[in-house]
Amino acid sequence: MNALDEQLRELIPRLRRFAVSLTRNPSNADDLVQACLERALSKWNDKRPDGDLRAWLFSILYRQFLDGHRRSRRYARMLEFFTGR
Repeated sequence: MNALDEQLRELIPRLRRFAVSLTRNPSNADDLVQACLERALSKWNDKRPDGDLRAWLFSILYRQFLDGHRRSRRYARMLEFFTGR
C-alpha cells in the first residue's frame, strides 16, 4: 500500500461522517462518498500538488451533494408539472 492509499483510507471515515450529516441516510452517504472518490481519482491530474488532500476531497463531496440535491429538486418540479400534483 502506498502513501496515497493510506491517506485515502484514513479520510474515508471522516468523509462518510460528513456525508451522513448531509444526507441523513447512511446508504445515500455511502453512495456519495463513492462518487466523491471516483471524481477525485478521475480528476487527480487537476489537483494542485501542494494542495490539501483533505480539503480537496471534502469540497468534491460537498459539490457532489449539491449537484444531486439540485437534480432531485429539478426532477420533482418536472414530475409535478407533468402529473399536476
